[in-house]
Amino acid sequence: MRVTLSDWGKSLGTRDLGEKVRMHLLNELEFSKTPIEVSFCDVFMISSSFADECFGKLILGIGKEQFKRCFQIIDLNDKDLKLVLNRSVKQRLAEVN
Repeated sequence: MRVTLSDWGKSLGTRDLGEKVRMHLLNELEFSKTPIEVSFCDVFMISSSFADECFGKLILGIGKEQFKRCFQIIDLNDKDLKLVLNRSVKQRLAEVN
């Protein structure tokens, strides 16, 4: 199973969109028997708001270990995208620790 984020746009910038993608990923998780690939192919920008709403809250909700078992981030080759994603997730998780 693969979820291609560019299906929602090449620039992912709002919390509303982050929530929609997170809900989609959770729905896919219910039916998938194998890890879900989350592809950043053709995505050239993500905002901190999108990354927090989608991935920060997803990881917080299901836990880091389950996220690692159930999702595989692929095609995340841009160092700026990685930085935004990692920083947003770390900030979200730090709020509860």
